[in-house]
Order: sequence, then structure tokens, then C-alpha cells
Amino acid sequence: MELIKIHETAFEGDETILCASPINANEWVMLVNSGRVIRYKASESSSKTVFNVKSMVSYSDGGFDLSAPSSIYIMDPVIVVVNDFKRHGVLSYPDKYHTIHFSREDYHADISRYPIALFKDEAGTPHLIYSAAWNHLQIMDLDTRRVLTAAKSLITENAEEEHIQFYTQFPEDNKLPWPAPYDYFFGQLIMSPDNKKFLSRGWAWGSSDAYNVYDVADFINNSRISFKNIGYWEHSNRPACWIDNTTVAVTYYPFEDEERDLSLGNSTQLHFYDVGQNKPTITKRLIFDGFEGMFSELYYCKKFDALISLHNEKGLIICNMKGEILLKDEFFKPGSFSPELNLFITVNNKSVCVHKLDSIL
Repeated sequence: MELIKIHETAFEGDETILCASPINANEWVMLVNSGRVIRYKASESSSKTVFNVKSMVSYSDGGFDLSAPSSIYIMDPVIVVVNDFKRHGVLSYPDKYHTIHFSREDYHADISRYPIALFKDEAGTPHLIYSAAWNHLQIMDLDTRRVLTAAKSLITENAEEEHIQFYTQFPEDNKLPWPAPYDYFFGQLIMSPDNKKFLSRGWAWGSSDAYNVYDVADFINNSRISFKNIGYWEHSNRPACWIDNTTVAVTYYPFEDEERDLSLGNSTQLHFYDVGQNKPTITKRLIFDGFEGMFSELYYCKKFDALISLHNEKGLIICNMKGEILLKDEFFKPGSFSPELNLFITVNNKSVCVHKLDSIL
């Protein structure tokens, strides 16, 4: 396994690059510190300003914060730029309209990444899933800008029946209104490979990681919230990713989490969950030797049937599905990786470097 550099581009001028994300092996999108979002084509050394995240509208918190960490999400030609741990995001769909601004409530927004995802339905229509509040997601048809979940209740399925059953155990009266609203903090959203489900790396009071899986069609059509909970663990923003349409891998820390498998020792592990069942169940446990799970990002690369970990300090680690290290580079610290394109992008103030992953024959 090796990294191959396919582009390294330096840019002149006063602007610095804050983050970048690939469209393909020859083209990427950059956010610069002036607020411009730029589409750059390496083969032609050409750039085009798509939009600016700065707004003429005044917001109480100042709006989009260019000094805060941000991410770019792309489903060409749709481009979304968000503040990772703040409130604001901007979407551009050049074939249809210029920009849409969206935001979430300022209630513990700093705990988890802005909940957002892009997907296309079976007809090829682009959709956006985005957070309106800590416990509230919306899904928008981007062709029509119609919010398909506008009338969705923030109450779970069978909330009334579960409330009545729960309080048969207690003699005292419950004085709170019921059923209670959905008590869950959505986190980073990750679409399944078939775009029919999404995973939320969210959390619940405790404070604990609470990772849930939602069915897209059900989320749109059901007025109540239905989900499958993978598990609750010590709050560490643990990395997770989809392996296939029914399998999710989640990082597990034996030294923190209540469930302990002593046969695997105290090494950081990956637990693979079958989420196709009514109740997600662990089907496999894997020791990822040398893997530093906390505060890293985890990806599955289908082309090489490999797991990829990116860490701000530990760098890059790639292992196969047996947990064997295929590549380790503590000095390689890209800002983002696209498992679909098999591309890494590294940003350094005024330059962008693109690498692809390849196998050594």
C-alpha cells in the first residue's frame, strides 16, 4: 500500500486556504479566509468563485465564522460549507439557484459536528439532510427547495404507550407533560452506501455517545421519529463508518467502556454491528493495532477492503479487515479523505496537495 501524489498546487495572493474537498482527481473546492468558495481545476490551472459564505444578513452570533474549523461537502454540482462545531452553513446549487443559508440552534452546538448529509433518491434528485436544532433534523428536496419533513413531530413512535407502561412501575404521579419531545443530540451524519439510511454520531445526556441509524424513507414519511440505537458508551466522539449497507463499524475503548472482552486485552477495538436486524448486534470484534481512536476520523475504502484512520497528531493508519497494518505514516495529516474517490487532500495555507491510495504489486 502506498500514497501517490497526483497534484501539488501553490496559490499566490493574500488569501489563505482554510479547507478543501475533492470533486474528482483533477478538481477540488476550497474555502479561503476571505469567505470565497472556489472551484479549482488542476489540469487547466483555472479557478472560479462559486459563492461567498459571508452574508449581508446580520446574525446575533456573527454568522459564519471563518476563524473556526469548517468542512466542505460535495455532490456535484451541489456544494455545502459548514462550521463544524458552530451554527451556520451555506449551500450552492449552481444549476438551480445561487445559495441557501441554514443554521441550527445554539444549544451545545460545540459538542458534535454539524449534522449534515447529501444524497440522491432513486430518481436522481439531490437532497440535503441538515440540523435545525439539537434534536431536530430536516430533509430538503434541493430541486424544489421543499422541506419534506416540515410537519414532522419531534416525538418517537409509541411514545404514549411506552410512557404509560413505564409509569406502571411507580406509585407517584408524573407531573410533566407527556409524551416527551425527542431527547437526543444529533451529531455528524454519514449516509449508507445505498443512500437509504443514515448514521448519526450523536449523544445523550450522561454524557454518552449515542449512535443511531435512521431509515431515510421512514424519516420523510413517518410523522414520528423511528430509529435503531447501536449503543451508548462513554462520551468520546468515537469514530464510526459504514462498511456496507447493513454494517457499521464503531470504535470501542476497553479502558473506558463498561463492556469488556478480556480476551482482546485493553487495545482499542472496532466493533462491527449488523444494523439490518431490529436490534443492532455485534457480529465481529477487531483489534486495530496501533490505532488511536479518539479524536480521529474513520473511513472504509471498498476498493482495498481496508479501514483508514486519520488523526491530527497520529497521522494516517490503514489496516485490513484482519486488523493488520498496511500503511502507517505519522507525518501524513490530510485535512480530508474521500473513500468514494480514494483521494486525500492536504491544505497548507497557500497550497493544496492531492494524494491517491494505491497498492504495491
